[in-house]
Amino acid sequence: SASLVGSEMCIRDRYLPKETRTLKVIAARANKPEKLPIEFKNKKDRENYLSRIQSVSYLPDQSIRKRLYTFVTCSYEKNDYRTYIYAVENQKEVRE
Repeated sequence: SASLVGSEMCIRDRYLPKETRTLKVIAARANKPEKLPIEFKNKKDRENYLSRIQSVSYLPDQSIRKRLYTFVTCSYEKNDYRTYIYAVENQKEVRE
């Protein structure tokens, strides 16, 4: 999974079809399934979560901006593991 870090991916949102977002992968890890937070109780909880992601990042100088994208897929590294891929927005294009 470390080979993904630093690479870019393009995503399109079906609800915003005129937008294309280019993301930069900042971290990837394999772990047992876990609940991912969608909302945080307060700013401190959000900062703690982002610090945890930053601590496994292969690009520690890459700051996590307002939006962190998390992708989860099956992992075959161990039994019942998932691969978590974390990315930040690198570029956003809007087509007319």
